[in-house]
Amino acid sequence: MPSAWAPGLETQVFLDGEWRPLYWMSPDDPVADADLEIANHYTATFPTSRFVQNRIAARNRPGDRRSILNGELKIRRGETVETIRIADEAAFRSALAEHFALDLPADLKLRPHPEIAP
Repeated sequence: MPSAWAPGLETQVFLDGEWRPLYWMSPDDPVADADLEIANHYTATFPTSRFVQNRIAARNRPGDRRSILNGELKIRRGETVETIRIADEAAFRSALAEHFALDLPADLKLRPHPEIAP
């Protein structure tokens, strides 16, 4: 975590009544492309990675943060959190399209997840 005086940009999320840091980056601390490629490859392919084991999506917009973790969609607006259960594959695809602007091709097969019915 950066020190309080370090220049940079921080994205925060309001959880449990307080603002918490989510991401921080500094223009004075560039990241090498190779480091990004290695990290992406690891998180996308390693068998125990949470991104391989789960269905995850997140989108920050002014005024709200939307996230999916497996069979649960959360929409956070300030202190209000709306939780929507995603029961089946059709509802999952619909939530991706409506809340994340991700319109998956009909013939694209997603890895099954025990929280989401086929």
